[in-house]
Amino acid sequence: MVKRLLIFIVALFATLSVAMADAVGTWKLYQSYSTINSVEPTGNKVFVVADGNLYSYNVKTTEIREYNITTEPALNGRKITHMIWVKAVNKLFVVYSNYVIDFLSTRDKISSISGLKNASSLKDKTVKSVAVSGQYVFLTTAMGILKIDAKDEYIIKTYGLEDEVPGMSSASGSTITKDGPYGVVSYDATNKCWWGADAEGKLTKYVEQDGDLVPASTGVRPEGPLSSNCWRIYKHDDKMFVTAGAFAAGMSAEQTKRPGFVQYYDGSTWTKLEDPGTMTGYNYIAANCMAFDPKDKNHFYVGAGSGLYEYRNYKPVAAYNSTNSALSAVYNVDVTRSNVTSMVYDNSNNLWAMNGWCDNFLVRFNSSDESVNFPHSDYSFNRQTTIDIQGTFISPSNGYMFMVNSQYRHPVLYYYNIKEDRLNGITTFINEDGSNIDPAYLYGLAEDQDGNLWIASHSGPFYWSKSDMAKGNSVFIQHKVNRNDGSGLADYLLTGVATRCIRIDAGNRKWVGTSSSGVYLISSDNNTQIEHLTMANSKLPSDVIYDIYADEKTGKVWIATDAGLCSYQSDVTETYGDLNTDNVYAYPNPVEPNFTGNIAIVGLQDGCTITITSTSGFVVHKGICSGGSYSWNGCDRDGKRVASGVYNVMVATNEGESGCVTKIAVIR
Repeated sequence: MVKRLLIFIVALFATLSVAMADAVGTWKLYQSYSTINSVEPTGNKVFVVADGNLYSYNVKTTEIREYNITTEPALNGRKITHMIWVKAVNKLFVVYSNYVIDFLSTRDKISSISGLKNASSLKDKTVKSVAVSGQYVFLTTAMGILKIDAKDEYIIKTYGLEDEVPGMSSASGSTITKDGPYGVVSYDATNKCWWGADAEGKLTKYVEQDGDLVPASTGVRPEGPLSSNCWRIYKHDDKMFVTAGAFAAGMSAEQTKRPGFVQYYDGSTWTKLEDPGTMTGYNYIAANCMAFDPKDKNHFYVGAGSGLYEYRNYKPVAAYNSTNSALSAVYNVDVTRSNVTSMVYDNSNNLWAMNGWCDNFLVRFNSSDESVNFPHSDYSFNRQTTIDIQGTFISPSNGYMFMVNSQYRHPVLYYYNIKEDRLNGITTFINEDGSNIDPAYLYGLAEDQDGNLWIASHSGPFYWSKSDMAKGNSVFIQHKVNRNDGSGLADYLLTGVATRCIRIDAGNRKWVGTSSSGVYLISSDNNTQIEHLTMANSKLPSDVIYDIYADEKTGKVWIATDAGLCSYQSDVTETYGDLNTDNVYAYPNPVEPNFTGNIAIVGLQDGCTITITSTSGFVVHKGICSGGSYSWNGCDRDGKRVASGVYNVMVATNEGESGCVTKIAVIR
């Protein structure tokens, strides 16, 4: 009977072609493997660390396997600094930048020791070198030399740098290496070959011919971004675009001079956007921002530290800087750089490019690429108070163009009447209690579903209410959250937390990215901290957040950090106005026996009533939808996991519509 039921379920959902997505709470890391750091052949498997990330290649099956904090088995650290194969015990020894040590067996079992991480020392614990002798591994650090037993997995003792360490005299690297065509190659004694990088940074097998190393295989690596550098995230044409520049106030010199780079992801493959090279006459640097033509999906622009680049059909067709457009040079002097920091299209299909580090930052390009700047002397600063315009967008509720100057010497919130060429700026920020807000840096903007303008600042988030905006009252709300401790006191929302970006999801919740504290998720009424995601309690690759994109359609939240890109599957998607079964689906579906997370139902109306029933009509669960999604834990009303079977999702809207919108198959 059970077997027939399982066959029925699989057949049913193969026929229905149910849309699949990640389970609520699922993390994905989009790791780059573009530059190989080290290679360890171990027989049938070759382990590779590339850009600090680990993968393996099975020589016999050609399987490529990624290892990170989200995989099974999961690693216990994020950025690998050293790797060595301990042949005597058949384990891979891995050291991370946070000093955690992992042991990975050939059967993909992972164990960890934290003695180095937890060691109390005023000296630097950074591992300088790793060597192996038999079952023992030796780590050299500024605090001393650690001798580790890889068989029993513990630190035997820490020796001084001048001490004689038993067994260390015979220690060495586990693998023979030498210089190859594209970096160091490692010898594979089992397969009598060498392994190393090819011209594209992929893992390649080499053999010796007449004293030379000759490729004997096609290069392989896991699918991933071509660079870990990420700054701004956009969704366009069902693809995720990521810029790699960081030409903004507070960024390092290295970040602001990165070679220009944009990549996009179609759900399966990462592709580098074609490089425009020296189309402006100067090197392409710091690709900061993008803008997509509302009337032509194949037409878009990239704003960079070296100018503005126009694309058609994903090919660069033109470039603009101070020599051929209304854009100005940095400090009105350096013609190699015409810095474009953010962009937006207006309702007349004109492109507005914010021109940083110059006197006149408002530049408009029409559909014929004719450009003009709009000087406003009241808000043009000299090179001591440079202009760095971020967060530019046009409000759908009042038509103003909003933007901020994120330069700390002169933080300004601008609002611009496009039709009248009237620019206003707010430089003093007073909250609802009459107290001064010292924002230091103003990083980004977002308008919530109530028309309030949220501002991400170094001193925490605050907003300009729709009503105060309409009345011309320059009062900013630092939302008060009741302590609920009986004191009757309240605290300003995330006061003192340095925030970099704010994004509003389909449920009007606020995703707040910070400079060093990870990501906060705040409820739609601003009174509840739903989540605080950090490296310590989640799969975030870093607590330094540059950008967030909350996809209203899928509920997936994309996060750009200083250590790379990741995504998190949230439980809220866009709200639909009508009860339409074509919009509704559940995931995961079918629900496999080992799945213990929440099941998401998306494509719903906000506030509708959800009833989940068995095929016989027995009610197992009821609830109210928030936003366009509903999350079910797979349990009945008594808190017990439901049995195998097909369950109907019944919906009743506030307008009186009702019916079955989808089905969920559960396999136990």
